[in-house]
Amino acid sequence: MKTVAVLMAGGKSSRMGSDKALMSIGSRPLVSILAERWQGVFDALALSVDHTKRFAHLGLDGIQMVEDARPGGGPMAGLETIMGAIPADRYFLIAVDLPFSSPSLAHVICKEIGNSDVCLIRRRNGRLEPLFALYSRRCFPHIAASLGRGERSFQHGLFPHISVREITEDRGECGL
Repeated sequence: MKTVAVLMAGGKSSRMGSDKALMSIGSRPLVSILAERWQGVFDALALSVDHTKRFAHLGLDGIQMVEDARPGGGPMAGLETIMGAIPADRYFLIAVDLPFSSPSLAHVICKEIGNSDVCLIRRRNGRLEPLFALYSRRCFPHIAASLGRGERSFQHGLFPHISVREITEDRGECGL
């Protein structure tokens, strides 16, 4: 079963005031840290971006960059574009602002999905983590339909129409 890790770096970073993906820890941009952390964890590694030009100078070898087909459409539109561009059975999303995210926790999520369409963490505060989650290819038509209705939220536009498996933050003790 082919699984693609997808670094989600297409957002506007409007709350941050600057591009999150290119913000540095030490001297390295977040996207470079994530690319190194996730290289080889799954069958392939992809980068979902609004414009590939922003990342060309980073030399992210071995990563397929996919430019959003619906610019400004949010993460669900980015996932739709990735699913259309890269054939796979499953897609593991990783938000670019999770530089210390755990591949071990990702594997826990992958084991827990079972026959569900999505598996993700529910935090202790009740919030879901849709940008550190595993999505089955079966979500593709539902994502397209949700976006077609103008619904860009995973939680409100997609999750009511598919099978979602939640694991508690305590279950995924390895942390994000």
